[in-house]
Amino acid sequence: MEGSVTAYSLVPVPCRGGAVPDRVIPQHLRSPVSSTPSPHDFLREALEMAVQNVTTGQGGPFAALIVRDGTILERSTNVVTTLNDPTAHAEVMAIRRACDAEDHFELTGCTLYATCEPCPMCLGAAYWARLDRVYYAATREDAADAGFDDTHIYEEITKPPSDRRIPMHQQLKDEAQRPFDAWRDYEERVEY
Repeated sequence: MEGSVTAYSLVPVPCRGGAVPDRVIPQHLRSPVSSTPSPHDFLREALEMAVQNVTTGQGGPFAALIVRDGTILERSTNVVTTLNDPTAHAEVMAIRRACDAEDHFELTGCTLYATCEPCPMCLGAAYWARLDRVYYAATREDAADAGFDDTHIYEEITKPPSDRRIPMHQQLKDEAQRPFDAWRDYEERVEY
């Protein structure tokens, strides 16, 4: 986050005899000290990005930040309609950009701040990126009320593939193991 966040510490104001009163010191008498941004600070930045994304016609009402040790590594907004890419959700885009910037496919030690509870795809991306934690503002129910309803995907995940709305047919079972065998045999593979 650019700039520092201002917090305030109490300044002891002695009474007669040198004692510090127990009462709360008014805000205007407190001295400023810098502090690390809080989850609320990062979420507020993401919320502002999401509003701007909508009002400038760039995409949906979603934004995300990837943060490590109080420093923002990457920011992104939802650009599904801009890129004509249904996977260009804010969380996925932020993860992609952070992985690219870090030159690694894992983001261990990082936190995702998202304006909304991640959808199933973004949740999967968070797990695959090995993020330490996720903070979000709106719930998936809030998103559904705004027209972004993922309920059907959550329901589909629990069904056997043959019962899903998109017909799924497993074929070539015997041959399907060949790529996995090649993976197991390849000594220079990068585990993930």
